[in-house]
Amino acid sequence: MGAEPYVLVRGRHSSDTMLPHDRNLAFSAELSEIVSLRLLHGLRGSAACLGIAVALLGAPAGAGAAAPFSWARQSVGATAGTSTIESISCTGSSLCAAVNGAGSVIAGDPRSSAPWSKQTGSFDSVSCPTVSLCVAVGSGIEDLATGSAAGGIFPSATKIDSAPITGVSCPTDSFCVAVDEAGDMLSSTNPAVSVSWSKPESIGSGVSLTSVSCASESLCVAADKDGHLIASSDPSSAISWSVGLDSASASTGVSCAAGLCAAIASGGALVSSDPIYSSPTWSFTPAVAGALTGVSCVASGLCVAVGSGGAQASDDPGGSMPGWSTSTVGGSPSSVSCVAEGFCTVGETNGEVAAGQLPAPAVITGGPSGVTRTSATISGSVNSEDVALASCRFEYGTTSGYGQNVPCGSTPGPGSAPLEVSAALAGLAPASTYHYRLQATSATGEGTGADGTFTTAAPSTAQLAYPSPSISGVPADGDRLSCNANLHGGTAPTIVYAWWRNASPIPGGNKQFYKIGPEDVGQHLLCEVIATTEAGSASGRSAFVAVPAEGVPAAAGETTIGVPRMVGKTLKVPISCSPAADPSCKLELRLTAVETLRGGQLLAVTARAPTGRTSAKHSRLVTLLSRKLSLPRGRQRTVSAQLNAIGRDLLARTKGLSAQLTVEGTVIGVLSATIAKEQVSVAEPSAKSGRRASAGHVRRGRRRR
Repeated sequence: MGAEPYVLVRGRHSSDTMLPHDRNLAFSAELSEIVSLRLLHGLRGSAACLGIAVALLGAPAGAGAAAPFSWARQSVGATAGTSTIESISCTGSSLCAAVNGAGSVIAGDPRSSAPWSKQTGSFDSVSCPTVSLCVAVGSGIEDLATGSAAGGIFPSATKIDSAPITGVSCPTDSFCVAVDEAGDMLSSTNPAVSVSWSKPESIGSGVSLTSVSCASESLCVAADKDGHLIASSDPSSAISWSVGLDSASASTGVSCAAGLCAAIASGGALVSSDPIYSSPTWSFTPAVAGALTGVSCVASGLCVAVGSGGAQASDDPGGSMPGWSTSTVGGSPSSVSCVAEGFCTVGETNGEVAAGQLPAPAVITGGPSGVTRTSATISGSVNSEDVALASCRFEYGTTSGYGQNVPCGSTPGPGSAPLEVSAALAGLAPASTYHYRLQATSATGEGTGADGTFTTAAPSTAQLAYPSPSISGVPADGDRLSCNANLHGGTAPTIVYAWWRNASPIPGGNKQFYKIGPEDVGQHLLCEVIATTEAGSASGRSAFVAVPAEGVPAAAGETTIGVPRMVGKTLKVPISCSPAADPSCKLELRLTAVETLRGGQLLAVTARAPTGRTSAKHSRLVTLLSRKLSLPRGRQRTVSAQLNAIGRDLLARTKGLSAQLTVEGTVIGVLSATIAKEQVSVAEPSAKSGRRASAGHVRRGRRRR
């Protein structure tokens, strides 16, 4: 048999017809031999009449193939007898309700050999949206039974339909839809109360309906014995239902979840991701698990179909080329129900059940990156195996016992492909070896990756480089200014420049040199320097340079600083606030010095950090005094500030030192910058000078009297 074409028919409102075979994609001859010719021809003919897009696909494994299930069979004993389990609905991995060929409703744990509960009757279908509600329907005098799978399911005294009810689906405990042999639909928003069910209404041509499945109150699909799939976005209204596909082969089951629906037909599975569209597209996948008898889909996109050859599963059944994995169930499957936690229960023709489970997450520990003295990023990959993860984390520590953990930066969603994850670690010890591994857990188990290691870097002897920028050049239109970094301390730093106009950075002004343009005339410029070494980064800004209009002095109207001096332990600084300050001058004075240490012992105190470095020496910046103040605009004042405790202690130890005064604040208007940097000598006052100062103070006091 030759390769069969991929058949595509345009939507019902399009004038396009089926494409010629030689212009369509083909799937393998091996798979095409599985396809029933009767179904294939029926699909083509019916779809062409209805205007439905139909794609014939096939891939037993590959992209979209879910991991194979592992199965364990259980006998439900005398509860079910040997009657075929016709319909089954599970609320979790440990609780299901089913209807057998004798018409009884049975319920129990599919993983246990304990007997199931039993309610006799003439029931054909059951649906359990929650643990607390199961709804069974059938053809007997009592055609409705409700209750819980755990507490018992009991018949209602009032019939809800004159025709045998063949299928029921309840997406929630407050909405159910049922179908019958007369081709009618009935619904309820309170299914446990028989009088709440609507009267049966026809949704087709009167052909007997065999099954129904609802993903929500806005998506239901029903199947009839002639092969029609009938869909609705408002299932409680009979007029909203319309034929979405004529498969020319009776469907033995249908299942919808989220926006996806799958139906069982002769020779394979029909799947649609848009079943309620005016022109839905249904793909056909040939059965690779024998003649299919049941299908179940969950909200993650996983669908499982069962048949005489076992089970086939896909997490992308509506894709352009879906892949399906296969697994052996054993026995002769007749129905299936799956839950989002990665569990499925299969009913069999001999009255037994088989519980299936997806694998635990597949986890691989990856490598480290960005390892520093105190931080690192660790990575790995997680394949959730189509089950939502309960946790994803990295364990780490200085031994293989770990002891600490951090969550993955993001948690992968359900799927069958490995996804990358990572986590950032901080607060690590330098020069230490760390062990780590990746762990992920889901309802199906825990996956743990192999042990990985990395070693943090040793402590660095590098020191910061402190910039003290200044600007040289003529501040005039067309001239070029130079930003001088004036670095102190550190070795071979990386330098970044930034030029500012008034209070805003200048676009493109990231070079050492800056050419003044017409837009700078009448404005104030400064340069910023950021110096980076292994020890980190330090930055500094120059004083503002005014670019005058013709004939105007460069510094006219700016805040100025006079000559600072130390009087004992008091710093005195003359300051003139700009008359154009808006609304006043906000200023800060800082007196700093750099200590040079060796092994914790003070070697020297300087105004600026010494150049170069050795492994035995270390320098640090200390603040000797700091004061913030505000001056009214245009006001002149000599500001005083006292040495702080650090300054007084350092002065007592050295008897004299050199320090740097930095004055920052309002330059003019609302512009703020470094106004001045001056070197100041600080000396311990002698006893004699101290007495003179005191006497002078006393004399001034007497003059004030």
